[in-house]
Amino acid sequence: MNATRLPGPAVVGLALCLGGVAPAANAAPTAADLMKGGEFCFDMSESGTDAFEHLMLAVEPAASAMAEVHAIQRGNVGGAGYANQLAGTAAIAPSNDAGSDAPTLYISLMGNGMGIGADGSAGLYTFSFSLVLDPATLAGKVYGSEHQSGALAEGKALAAEAAVGRLTDAKPIPCADY
Repeated sequence: MNATRLPGPAVVGLALCLGGVAPAANAAPTAADLMKGGEFCFDMSESGTDAFEHLMLAVEPAASAMAEVHAIQRGNVGGAGYANQLAGTAAIAPSNDAGSDAPTLYISLMGNGMGIGADGSAGLYTFSFSLVLDPATLAGKVYGSEHQSGALAEGKALAAEAAVGRLTDAKPIPCADY
């Protein structure tokens, strides 16, 4: 959102429902802001391609050291758009990096999506992501895996078609750009 545009009632309602408000447009969000709840968006597109991949988080205010997170992953690869639903938790904890105990924001997400292949068959996609972010900037890395099934059919064995690892950058973006 820019300074000349006010949020619509749906955005205000979502923020109030979640018990928090996203940081002002001119303020860079931090892990402390995220743990208060609200809406936060990230670009996790692979560099060097025209494809894009964004992640929108709806974070519940943390009642303890962990916050509940709901997410929509949205992107476009080769002209085909997709959206997937994920859920998980966020916590600020000491770094897992050897020799460092600096505070780090960890967001763990798992979820599913479905898609229709070029042959018209339905397939299932399963995701497991761990975002490891700098608490001051919310920039960092996405580590994870994506699994794709073969064609789905009621009562039939499910064949794994592909499994790929993910290691990409995560950068905060304004949710207006999601």
